[in-house]
Amino acid sequence: MENAAASGPEVVAVPRRKTLDALGTSMATCTYCGSDLDQYDPVVAVSEESADGTTAEAGRFCNYACLTRHVEEAGLTAGACCQVDIPQDPS
Repeated sequence: MENAAASGPEVVAVPRRKTLDALGTSMATCTYCGSDLDQYDPVVAVSEESADGTTAEAGRFCNYACLTRHVEEAGLTAGACCQVDIPQDPS
């Protein structure tokens, strides 16, 4: 049996992007805890959205701890495994 691949978001390093409101104040915040990302080098999770390989941002996190908590609380690893062992029929 082939190994089953997890289908969760891929984590990549991307350049920092600032989103500003009408007053020029940064609005980039951590998806999990809401911290201002201007103070961090954020971790960005992306997920493939289309057959042509384009990706969409799934979230920005101030550190791996917030990413981990988000993944755990959202149940994103439920049912994911690296290998499936199927018992052989003894007959």
